[in-house]
Amino acid sequence: MTGEEKSTWNSARSQRRSIYYGGAIVAFIALFTGGWFFVASKVDTAVSSVIKDVNDNGVALTCEDQQTVGFPFRMGVSCNSVTLRDAANGVSLSTGALRTAAQIYAPNHIISELKAPIRLETAQLFPVEFNFQSLLASLRTTENRPRRITIEGKNL
Repeated sequence: MTGEEKSTWNSARSQRRSIYYGGAIVAFIALFTGGWFFVASKVDTAVSSVIKDVNDNGVALTCEDQQTVGFPFRMGVSCNSVTLRDAANGVSLSTGALRTAAQIYAPNHIISELKAPIRLETAQLFPVEFNFQSLLASLRTTENRPRRITIEGKNL
């Protein structure tokens, strides 16, 4: 093989490698994106199922504008407001926006943020309202049990 033939062969080999590597990267990104949206739909269905189960037990729970958010490296649930009403016990609780997130690479660490106000009404007591800038919570779990919970309030 002459020097010119060797150079042409190496050039074609280099081009093939670039195409293979580029194709592998594109395939990985496509699979990751599809997987994220598949899992997000499962999370959305699970949250909706929990809300339905609570509502079937005589309690009205709503998550206004529920969305699964966080693409590409986080996954969480977002609601513009959360309302819980238990007519049988005369209890009503409403809050501002709720945002949750867990990192894809650390799903056992969940961060939640709740916006004010929180309004609590009961048949026995007068209505109570809690105002703050934000309420942050960090939950770490092990084997489906809470291991550590941290709560931080801003401008309580």
